Amino acid sequence: MDTLTFISRIVNSLAWPLAVVIITYLFRRDFSALIKRVNAFKHRDTELRFREELEHAADKASGGHTNEKAFLQDPVSEKVFAILEISPGAAVISAWIEFENAAVEAIGAETPLAPHKLFAQLREAHLLDPNDYIFLQTLRRLRNAAVHDYDYLLDYETAYKACTALLALSWELKHKDLNNS
Repeated sequence: MDTLTFISRIVNSLAWPLAVVIITYLFRRDFSALIKRVNAFKHRDTELRFREELEHAADKASGGHTNEKAFLQDPVSEKVFAILEISPGAAVISAWIEFENAAVEAIGAETPLAPHKLFAQLREAHLLDPNDYIFLQTLRRLRNAAVHDYDYLLDYETAYKACTALLALSWELKHKDLNNS
């Protein structure tokens, strides 16, 4: 194979990938805006539907019995919402950690538990109703997406709803004894 044939084959095999890279680079702002409007992500057998699933689960969750003003005035909530302004994914992770800490304390565990074990113990202690359980599964998938750096799938509104729900559940768990007295 001579030099010209070799160069010709390399150019031929790199033409389409190079064209895709150049087009993506030239239209990166347009692609970024388009990706933020994505409602689902599918890779092989895994499919995540964020906004639709979050909206549906939020309708069924028990968000109506939390004193909204009280939990929004909590310093932790203020911190999470400040993070939300910078990074929706980081805010979801921060709100999840707050929920996890409140849940571990509510069940009296000494160390953090895997989510499925934590949810099971919350249900056994009657601290989590079935609607909240379903909702937490959705929020857990959203948290996983944030942890695995799929931040482009989390727009501000979705992250705000997730953070609000997690912080409300955290507040309820922290104040369960006070609410029942």
